[in-house]
Amino acid sequence: MNLPPALTWLQLFPSSTACVCDPASPPAEWFKQMLSKHAGQGGASSPRVLVAQWKSFHDMVDLPKLDGVVGINCRA
Repeated sequence: MNLPPALTWLQLFPSSTACVCDPASPPAEWFKQMLSKHAGQGGASSPRVLVAQWKSFHDMVDLPKLDGVVGINCRA
């Protein structure tokens, strides 16, 4: 698989992983477009990963419901 440099971290997750952009701190629009093109769509039993930008770790209250997190320029 040949991914753009901004998405090389996708190779750390199973190909069926569904990436969920945090509505409170979403990544840039160009990044969301790349993510929708290259990330798995996921199914009912697929792992779910939160993608957040500029968000503090202590503000990520949904982490127990998810299987992973990708923090882009997150504080603390």
